[in-house]
Amino acid sequence: MRLMSLTTESTSSPQSSAVQSMVVEAGGMAVVAEEGAFKRRIPARWLRLMGSEPRSMVRETGQRAFDSTSIPAEVRVRSTSFNSDEGLWEVRFEGETDALEIDFERLRSSSSVEQIDGPLPSPFTSADQPARALDFENLDSPAAVRSLLETLFRRGYARVRGVPTKEAAFLKLASRLGAHRGSSAPQVITEEVGANAPVNLSASRGCLAHTDEPYLDPMPRYLLQLCIENSLSGGELQLVDGMNAAETLAMEAPIMAAELARWPMLFACTGSDSDYRALRTLLETSADGSFQRITFNDRAALDFMCPEERLAVCAEGYDLLARILQREGLQNRFRVQPGDLVLIDNHRVLHGRSTHGAGERTLLTCSLHRSEVFSTWRRARSGNLD
Repeated sequence: MRLMSLTTESTSSPQSSAVQSMVVEAGGMAVVAEEGAFKRRIPARWLRLMGSEPRSMVRETGQRAFDSTSIPAEVRVRSTSFNSDEGLWEVRFEGETDALEIDFERLRSSSSVEQIDGPLPSPFTSADQPARALDFENLDSPAAVRSLLETLFRRGYARVRGVPTKEAAFLKLASRLGAHRGSSAPQVITEEVGANAPVNLSASRGCLAHTDEPYLDPMPRYLLQLCIENSLSGGELQLVDGMNAAETLAMEAPIMAAELARWPMLFACTGSDSDYRALRTLLETSADGSFQRITFNDRAALDFMCPEERLAVCAEGYDLLARILQREGLQNRFRVQPGDLVLIDNHRVLHGRSTHGAGERTLLTCSLHRSEVFSTWRRARSGNLD
């Protein structure tokens, strides 16, 4: 097989990891793109689908304005060249006049886990210092937003200090992080703890670490909490990494862990004007057994949906998981002051409150969608965040 190789100069794209060479197989039915460790054989028809030209793309979204079925079954590459001004490869296909631009950075994102899921998580325990808080005034910088979100992805939570204790400032920050971009404003819920709070929130015994609103579908992904007032004596915020909790349970009681990942719990929240219910397992793993999500909420849990003969082991597993969440060795603890904001991955990190004495604490809270947060992170990472 005869191969035709076209290469660019090493300085053609100094600020990106652009493909340095493209090899077209004889007949032009496929190409091989190479750049360092990145190597991918791409069928010509797929390359044609991935290419872009101004009239074939929707300007506002960057999506294709044509269907894949409009591309002929037989596609051949006629020629390739590198546009050093744009930092893009231009590919011409047989039977077509215009060259198509191929952005291999976009192609590469499909084979990069980090582009999709962000930095790999780094589970924490009590041996780790609480995540460092960023200053609110610095979040005008895209680099600071990126740093905040990458801390969230790695640690499961992130902190901001010096936030004005006004709802308008809270909503502005939520919007900065991507909340309901182009849609409605996030719902703001005020949580009060203390003598004037609802009975279930005023108990001085504290609150067991939990995930929020498991009775909703989908369950909120990221929680944003801003402290407005805190005169409580005690009442530290307790954070538990669900990855460590799930691993601890699996080590101490593997059968129980497997049952909690198999049989769902019914979570509910009912009132005079609502009746929310959802079924979900306490532990969720991927096909290879790796951690995906933990769901635990003592107050909203109703019952396991499992065969009668499995209920005893499920109930025992539930009790053990609750006790694991209480272990100080798995917790990060710190006191939140007015102006302190915490961003929590509600699918991974559980939050609770230690015992407290007299006083009041008021939080503003809202939730963010995963797609919104990751969109903001990718824009900050690429320098496209205003």
